[in-house]
Amino acid sequence: MKAMKYAIPAFFSCMLAACGSSGPSEPARTYPYTFLEEKKEIKGFAQKDNTMQLYTSAQPINLDTLKSFCTDKKKNFSGEGGAFHYVVFFDKKENAVFPNNPFTALYGFDEAARHVKAYYEYNEINGYSKLCFFEKNSYQSPVQQFDIK
Repeated sequence: MKAMKYAIPAFFSCMLAACGSSGPSEPARTYPYTFLEEKKEIKGFAQKDNTMQLYTSAQPINLDTLKSFCTDKKKNFSGEGGAFHYVVFFDKKENAVFPNNPFTALYGFDEAARHVKAYYEYNEINGYSKLCFFEKNSYQSPVQQFDIK
């Protein structure tokens, strides 16, 4: 009977730990990117907000850190109700502009393409989630693509 006396509280303690506790949560991770601006538009059959965010980095972009950042962005975008989400990374603040094309992250062969270091695209409707990274920039470098899970 004595073993049962200690087993029940231990069982509930394990259940609490497995289901989560009301203790302090893990602090949000900080990244070496500076948010510059965001644009939203309602577009398409879903009539959902499409968003595009512009960022810059004061230091060379570390690919593993960038992948982690995009994974966090995907979590934040999920359930937000939008259809398309784009995050574009520029080399310098003064070069960060929104594209002239309809709302996409495609900059074509204009001057802005010489300053795009990476972009992340997430389609909340079909789950498409891809990071496109450029060693030098999107005008002069081949794209390296990574699925963001």
